[in-house]
Amino acid sequence: MIRRLMLTTSALIGMAGTAMAADVLVEPAAPAPYVSSVYDWSGLYIGINGGYAWGNVDTSTTIPAGSNINGVASALAIASGTGGFDSNGGLAGVQVGYNYQTGPYVVGVEADVDWSGLDDTRDSGIFTLGGFNARTTDDLDMNVLATVRGRLGYAMDRLLVYGTGGLAWSDATVRRNLDWSFADGCPPVGGGLQRCHVGEEDFDIGYTVGAGLEYAFTENFTAKVEYQYIDFGDEPFRTVNANIPNQPLDHEVSLDIHTIRVGLNYKFN
Repeated sequence: MIRRLMLTTSALIGMAGTAMAADVLVEPAAPAPYVSSVYDWSGLYIGINGGYAWGNVDTSTTIPAGSNINGVASALAIASGTGGFDSNGGLAGVQVGYNYQTGPYVVGVEADVDWSGLDDTRDSGIFTLGGFNARTTDDLDMNVLATVRGRLGYAMDRLLVYGTGGLAWSDATVRRNLDWSFADGCPPVGGGLQRCHVGEEDFDIGYTVGAGLEYAFTENFTAKVEYQYIDFGDEPFRTVNANIPNQPLDHEVSLDIHTIRVGLNYKFN
C-alpha cells in the first residue's frame, strides 16, 4: 500500500514539473504597438476668419509759427479741432500660415487680410467765440486691414495657446474739414458756415500684438479665437486756407484698434 502511494505521488510530481516546464517555454504575447496621442501642429494651413473691431481716433490742431490767423480764429480752430471719437465695425477675411513644432513648443508665421467695416464720423459741434463760429468734422474710412505676424505657442495635445505680434497695414484715411462763419469766399456748407480748410491723412503701417487659443478637432481642421491690439501711431498733416494765403493749420491724428476674431483653418498633412 505504501509502495503504491509513493508511486502515485511520484507520478503527480512529474506531471506538475512537466506542466511548469511547458509554461516556461511558452513565448509571451507581444505588446500592442504604441500609438502617440499627441497632435502634430507642424504644417501649412489656410483658413477663413470673421469678427469685430473697435478703435479710437484722437485729433488735435495747432497754429504753426508764421501763420497770420488772428487770435479768435486760432482759438476756435484749436478748440474745435481737438478731440476724439470711437469707431467700430465687422471684420471678415482669410489667412495663411505655417507652423513648426518641437516638443510642446510651436513657432510659426501667419498673414491675413480682412475687409473692415470701420467707418465713423466726429462732429465737434459749433464752437463760438467773439461772435464767430467754427466746427470741425473728421471722417474715418477703413476698408482693408492686413497683418503679417510671428506666432509662438505651447501645445497641450490638440489645444494650442499662443502669442502673436508683427506688422499691420490698412487703407485707413481720416478726412478733416474745418468750417468758419467768417471765411469769405469759401464754399458754403450751411448754417452760416463756409469751408476753407480741408485735409486728410492715411494710416498705412503699424504694429500689432495679441494672443489666441486654437483647437484641432480633427487631424486637418482647427478652430481659433484671437485678440489683437493694432497701433498705427500718430500722423501729422497740414491744411491751408483755400481762399486766404498764409493761414496754415497743423493737425495730428492717431489711430489704434482692437480686434477679436474667430477662425477656421485647414492644415495640410
